[in-house]
Amino acid sequence: MANMKVFQITKGEVLIINGDKQYTDTVENFKIDSGLTLENLNEVIYDSYQECCVVNKEFQDYPNADFDGYIASVDKYIAAKTKREYVPPAEPTTEEKIQQQAAETKSKLMEQKDNLLMAMLTGTDTAPVVANYAVMLTSVNDEVAEKIPEMFPAWDGNGKQYKTGDRVQYNGVLYKVLQDHTSQSTWTPVDAPSLFAKVLTSTDGTPQEWQQPDSTNAYKIGDRVIYNGKTYESLIDNNVWSPTDYPAGWKEIIEE
Repeated sequence: MANMKVFQITKGEVLIINGDKQYTDTVENFKIDSGLTLENLNEVIYDSYQECCVVNKEFQDYPNADFDGYIASVDKYIAAKTKREYVPPAEPTTEEKIQQQAAETKSKLMEQKDNLLMAMLTGTDTAPVVANYAVMLTSVNDEVAEKIPEMFPAWDGNGKQYKTGDRVQYNGVLYKVLQDHTSQSTWTPVDAPSLFAKVLTSTDGTPQEWQQPDSTNAYKIGDRVIYNGKTYESLIDNNVWSPTDYPAGWKEIIEE
């Protein structure tokens, strides 16, 4: 019934139908949206299909100009209700901002990888693309880097020149270079702690077994670990304590 028109007040609820448009809410909210007082209107059944007008259980003449006017204003009421119910989105948390930045950074890096592949396929110079990728990696801060470790190069033990601040993957884990050096096969990120600080998160975000960090690689807010068979999330930055040694620095994560 595309042309159906209804104005109804029953059991403290208002219903307005005007063709394919509909408004429904409590009487009190309708008063807010419409600015009407609805004085002496406790119950109304006004229906164009049945051509009836019942007010407070008494039949009255149909049509009724007031009710027709309310029905004609349904767009206004719908807009007022939408505005009244609108809840501004919550300010993103620090973690959400980092995740968003990581996603945007990864997208830009992936574009460079695509450019490199295209240059290789077409036989054009790849050096500018490689250099640009390296510059982009350097500009990524540690918090973002932890979210996209897969975008960083694997550790190279064959005389590679590493500089302080470089980040590499080794056995699926992200490490940060602590001092300039020329790599050797025996100076792996695992075997040379003076040269590398382990980023204590996995490349896919899966919690790893808790390990004793130091000042170079302390856990940050949001980092998750497995400790004594349970999963914990760090509540503080610069967290170098275990969940046992400093329970206030961790919360247990109960998987549902």
